[in-house]
Amino acid sequence: MVQIPIVFSRVNAALPMISGESVFVPLGSHWPTSDAVVKQHPDAFTSDPRYGLMFTGEAPTYMTVSPDQPLEDTTARPGEKRFTRRD
Repeated sequence: MVQIPIVFSRVNAALPMISGESVFVPLGSHWPTSDAVVKQHPDAFTSDPRYGLMFTGEAPTYMTVSPDQPLEDTTARPGEKRFTRRD
């Protein structure tokens, strides 16, 4: 089996490319590290495979980095307002 170095998306967003187009990157999707969108937006990706991980019920204990520091939640819950600053 061929081993390809991959990363997982930390975002659910359309990321702008140098070419002028945008690439939609779903949260948790996996991408080869050699892909142009990964190279142009390295902060949008992580080697942590928990991003986008699906499960039923309560979050498993491995979904937290440590008991005091939960994994970043990038999705607003119903009725929750998220405020972002765009430069």
